[in-house]
Amino acid sequence: MTQVAPPRPATAAPTAPFGRTLAALAVAGVFAAGQLYVAIPLVPAMARTWQVSPGSATGAVTAFGLAYAVGFLVFGPLSDRFGRRRVLVAGLLATAVTTLAVAFAGSVEAGYPLRILQGFTTAAFPPVAMAYLGERITPARRGIAIASLAAAFIAASSIAQLAGQAATAALGWQWVFVGGAVALLLVAALVRVTLLPDPTRTTAGPSPLAALKRLAKDRTLILLYLLAVTPLAGFVAIYTAVQLSGRFSGQEMSLLRAGALPAIVAIPFAARWLGRIPSVRRFGYLMTVAGLSAGLLALTKPGALGIGLVMLAFVFAIGTAAPALVEAIGARAAEVRGAAVSVFTAFLFLGASAGAAMAGAFGPGGFGTVTVVVTGISLLAGALGLLTARRV
Repeated sequence: MTQVAPPRPATAAPTAPFGRTLAALAVAGVFAAGQLYVAIPLVPAMARTWQVSPGSATGAVTAFGLAYAVGFLVFGPLSDRFGRRRVLVAGLLATAVTTLAVAFAGSVEAGYPLRILQGFTTAAFPPVAMAYLGERITPARRGIAIASLAAAFIAASSIAQLAGQAATAALGWQWVFVGGAVALLLVAALVRVTLLPDPTRTTAGPSPLAALKRLAKDRTLILLYLLAVTPLAGFVAIYTAVQLSGRFSGQEMSLLRAGALPAIVAIPFAARWLGRIPSVRRFGYLMTVAGLSAGLLALTKPGALGIGLVMLAFVFAIGTAAPALVEAIGARAAEVRGAAVSVFTAFLFLGASAGAAMAGAFGPGGFGTVTVVVTGISLLAGALGLLTARRV
């Protein structure tokens, strides 16, 4: 099948230094992606300030997530047209402003639209940063770079919630967003001075709509995008089901969140070895491991320690499966990499939203059912990945 092939840049993009580039983007990624998760432990305090129920305040998290997914489809294609560094820096600066604005939300009526704006501007970072690594890092280190950035995004889910919980207890929830705004300004400056200038083009890149239309013509890409829903769907569904179960104290929940960090740290170190396996086949193997891990939870119904140990394997598997898809998609649509990765990221976080909704639908007693469903979804994704690997 013919792959996407729009006009090439007039000047080839030079290779970026590996260490400092990855360090800058990983640090920025934790602060950017962390804005999605940081509000979760703040919900009770925000509800008191806004004089609404915690359920109503939780909508501020959902509002961010929806705008986040929409923004991916905008900023990735824009970076193909206007340059990666330009979009990354502008997006981080805009997110610093919108993050600060959330701190001054005195009511739920103000909080919702401000979180929507914050989610939209934050979406400028993940797909564009991945696209930058995909074209500026040497092929030998590209897999490690993408896996490391993906690990930073997953680590943000734990780090942001732990930091938000501690800062709210000490200072109040508003200062979480003030501190976040300051941090985003600093990482915007770091990204600006670290990343290489955007290459010049003799002609403008494709419009965002034209780039997305080109991607839609590739059936293999469409299948890969559908598979992208599965990693975070299972991740979010299981952790949400654990929290809704009410079986564990706040301290145990904090330990469960932090307990995934060793698996996340291991992801970049395993990337070089895993990179020997073709990307789509690698995805299939890893999602099979994730499915077997979820199946173990379904069969044994362990306590907090058992869940933590099994989730080490699950988090490692999904944390290395997602970058494998990024590699496959970026290689298949290299000339509109920003658009291609942005669609991947949108599907990835659509899966996260679906996972939360699934856990909520099954309710407090639904942990066992959730793990069974996640087992089936993950094993199906693994099988489809292995079948698709024969075609690419």
